[in-house]
Amino acid sequence: MKKTINKTCPIEIPDECWKQIENQYESGEYQGVIQNVCIQLTQCIRERTGLETDGDRLVTESFGGPDPILKINPLFTRTEKSEQEGLALILKGVYKMIRNPFSHNTVTINQADCTAILAFISYLIRRIEGIKSKFDTQAFIDHRIADPMFTDTSEYATLLVEEIPEKMQLDFLMALSQSDKVRPTRFKLMVDALSPRLKEKDEYGRFLSELLKTTHDDHIFTLMASLRGSEQWSKLEEVSRMRAETAWRSRIIVLDIDEYPGDYWAYQDFLSRLHSYQEIATWVDFSNGSDEWVRELKTFLCDKFCSGRFDELLFEHFKKEMATLLLTDDQPDQVTEVIVRALRSGNSRHYNWMKEVEQEIQDRPWFKKIEPEMRDFQPIKSEPSVYDEIPF
Repeated sequence: MKKTINKTCPIEIPDECWKQIENQYESGEYQGVIQNVCIQLTQCIRERTGLETDGDRLVTESFGGPDPILKINPLFTRTEKSEQEGLALILKGVYKMIRNPFSHNTVTINQADCTAILAFISYLIRRIEGIKSKFDTQAFIDHRIADPMFTDTSEYATLLVEEIPEKMQLDFLMALSQSDKVRPTRFKLMVDALSPRLKEKDEYGRFLSELLKTTHDDHIFTLMASLRGSEQWSKLEEVSRMRAETAWRSRIIVLDIDEYPGDYWAYQDFLSRLHSYQEIATWVDFSNGSDEWVRELKTFLCDKFCSGRFDELLFEHFKKEMATLLLTDDQPDQVTEVIVRALRSGNSRHYNWMKEVEQEIQDRPWFKKIEPEMRDFQPIKSEPSVYDEIPF
């Protein structure tokens, strides 16, 4: 904002800065004005660097070195490097000549001198506010987390976390939790790596709770599914957890493969939703049979599988979940019968599925009925594909 001190001397003071000093300035408490504007200067630097130091050390850590956290310019030329060095020297001078004496002693100062100092430090604050922080949350997500070369390991996530300034960790997690560019695997890796360092754990939990109370975003529900069972998940409000689980249940179970849309673009949207819901299914712990909605999903998959309407697309997306939920010790007889008939008819899809999970299921009683069919399996030459039905 532009604050007019008198008719001939307009000076610009940042809004937040003026709010802190207006009453003191108008009442003539000029030492308090200088103290507060120096505090504003320190906060401005700290917010952009994530540093907690003060005075000379804060300036050195923020503006010093060959690759400073805050750069007033690209630092390519000698002139640009001199400008950077000059700003650092000026800031150190402000702390030593102005901030320290006004903070530790009683100083008598008139309005004219107060206004001059106020204008000068306000100028420094505006210059610093115009500097782009070395750490940019959105750029970090776009280029480091969504990076095609991101390595899906906890070690790699830990190394990335070390680049996030402490004061920006909460803001980073909040942005990451709403980003549509991040896959669940990476999201969980980053949350797991950052959570032990995060000071505002409760605040992040409150943020996630509020987010889950209102969102209808499929991708957010997918990201949150990856946290299920974690320490962070346990910190959420019960109403938020219940709403998320209802969303997972509804998105997985109500998706009916019989309801293919009739036109091509609607069909593509259907495929996109199916992929999103499969991601949710992949992250949820299906071994927990006490969850009502897990039982519902098992019934849904069993009915679809045994009805003869469980075609290629749905099979491929839920193959892993079917193995977890259907191929159990108490597997329904109709599931075994469907697999036997498929193998006898030369269905390679079912044969390959059984081969993938053979090690896990070979000791189960019902496998004795399938084993001879696996041994004598003869594939048919070709099988119809769901993609043949795409109307174009």
